[in-house]
Amino acid sequence: MMRTKRGYDVSLRLDLVGVDGLLAGEVVRIELGRSIVVGRSRKCDVSTRRSRTFLRASEEEQRAILASRSFLRVSRRHARITFLDEERVEIWDLSRNGTFVDGKRVDRRLIVVADGRDVEISLAGSERLLLRRVKEDETAAR
Repeated sequence: MMRTKRGYDVSLRLDLVGVDGLLAGEVVRIELGRSIVVGRSRKCDVSTRRSRTFLRASEEEQRAILASRSFLRVSRRHARITFLDEERVEIWDLSRNGTFVDGKRVDRRLIVVADGRDVEISLAGSERLLLRRVKEDETAAR
């Protein structure tokens, strides 16, 4: 186990995995001590407008997606996820349309991430994501 000067285990990370919606199949790594913003704006760290599904769609399909209710329910800056320390993650709802953690609407939620337990995050019921704590030596074994 490698540690930083602060004593954090640098072999830990979070994977944000898209399950449903435009982000399905996307996997984003969140390093310890980092934050990401999820939303539909291209300026977000994780953007529905920069998802593989959206970018691979034809121009006509993209216009239909941009006009769809499910797309518009996700705010430009919808939620911020911060990997605070080895066990805690903070999720902030930045939207009026709602961010749900394990099925419960949250404004701001501090959660404990444990090995082997996924946390489900839903953005306004349109995008469903799983948050998973990963230890680097676990991925080497796969």
